[in-house]
Amino acid sequence: MLAPRLYYTPPQRAVYRPDALDAADFARLQRQPHLQSRADWRSSRALKQLLPQPRPPFSLAHRKGHAVLLWGAPCVGVDLEYLQARDFAALLPWFADEAERHWFMTQADKRLAFYRLWTFKEALLKALGADFASLKSLTVATAAPPGLHWQRYAWLLDEHWLVSAVLAAPQALPPPQVIGAASVITLPSF
Repeated sequence: MLAPRLYYTPPQRAVYRPDALDAADFARLQRQPHLQSRADWRSSRALKQLLPQPRPPFSLAHRKGHAVLLWGAPCVGVDLEYLQARDFAALLPWFADEAERHWFMTQADKRLAFYRLWTFKEALLKALGADFASLKSLTVATAAPPGLHWQRYAWLLDEHWLVSAVLAAPQALPPPQVIGAASVITLPSF
């Protein structure tokens, strides 16, 4: 069995091919031609074109022209965020439960802690197909789909991009192979 894969691309390395879009993306581009001028669109669609056929379950995230794509398990979710300063304490009540807020307050690096928590929750949300209204209720205790077990990962890619991934499979899988980043630092997952 192949290890799960996490593909990453910054906008300058994305090899976007409009002729290789899948039917859904082609139709969307016909309705919204301005998408082609967006770096997020080009980067994320370049990564989708790397998926094997038949297409496995996958998850996609993009920000500021950078994109990640995760596949390799029956249930996957990924999120990507640029590490930037924010009013973290003001944002936490919106999406973190009491235990998560307490954990955050004990962390020395607030910026890294915030993005580890945020990206984990958004990756979990994507894996479950949930909506943003349920973000606060999604925690490390959230059950995996029946018959599956969660695995969680976090990385710092190219020094500024925090990526969290969740995978659910019936058995333990090897960690995802990270492809495309110049530097990869494995972090404790949330």
